[in-house]
Amino acid sequence: MARLEELEGAKIALDSVIFIYALEGNAEFGDRVLKIFEAIEQGKCQAFACDLVLAELMVKPLREGQIEIAQEYATELPKFPNLTFCSITRATVIRA
Repeated sequence: MARLEELEGAKIALDSVIFIYALEGNAEFGDRVLKIFEAIEQGKCQAFACDLVLAELMVKPLREGQIEIAQEYATELPKFPNLTFCSITRATVIRA
């Protein structure tokens, strides 16, 4: 994991696990990922995630019948400052 100061001015891609660690308060990595999200929120770096990540995050609340939480993820996470959710296309997958 990069040091926070190394994120300054960077563009970073986020996978679902970093969101899960933050949302569920992971005992081992929760504090670290919250610092990353603070850096993103403060504009120290720009973050990107694909829409598939958003769908993955909604699975657990939907399975547990927590529709409101899934809806909150769907509406609120895309509003997070300096975080962009991108549609994924076949061309994007091939290029990556």
